[in-house]
Amino acid sequence: MFLRFYRTFVLISLILGCQPVLGQDLALGANVGYASFRMQSLKDYQSSTLAYGLPQKMPVVESFPSYFNFSVNGLIYLNKGYFSLTTGHTSTAGRLYYSDYSGYYNSDQLVRMNYVSGGGALRVRPPSSWNVFIGAHWSFYFNTLEINHSENVLGVTNRYAQIYHSTNWGLEGYIEVQKRVKRIFLRCSAGGEIQVPGELGLKDRSGDKVYIGGGGYRINLGAAYTIKLW
Repeated sequence: MFLRFYRTFVLISLILGCQPVLGQDLALGANVGYASFRMQSLKDYQSSTLAYGLPQKMPVVESFPSYFNFSVNGLIYLNKGYFSLTTGHTSTAGRLYYSDYSGYYNSDQLVRMNYVSGGGALRVRPPSSWNVFIGAHWSFYFNTLEINHSENVLGVTNRYAQIYHSTNWGLEGYIEVQKRVKRIFLRCSAGGEIQVPGELGLKDRSGDKVYIGGGGYRINLGAAYTIKLW
């Protein structure tokens, strides 16, 4: 699967790189999207290590569900497609919670992911007001895991936090539909991303390293405004 995405990315880059520079358009835009996150290493850490912070195993309330992402981007349109540069933010979280007659214990795990990405897409039908593209892009992630613990025993509350950082990268393939209205492009894309997990500097109960790897499906809606370059 990874090799298929990689070959598609290289092919798109080669074809677009051979396009003439005349008639280029620059488009500046923004997207809002929805994404899933595999996070297998973090899920294992949550259920096998954090859940055993008390004599009684704590139930998992949330385990890194799908969530929204937000991004801004620049696109250079060529005769057969476009190149793009994007920066954005997304997040997800996990939660453990236990309570009994003596009080409660809560553990929140918030994952924040900022990213930059670059790639390109090929138009798969002749230019018109509706255009369909097949594309791929690389993304580099700057991740933060913040674990917030809160406990209340017999009316006395204690709180403390742990913060970890990591970086990792991913490769996404996608299909995109665009509708052009004068100088405005309306965009809708759907695809999937695979990621190489990033080490957090954290270990589980067995001494194994914990990673962030948020690959999954990606859905985006957006709009862009075009500026003629030449």
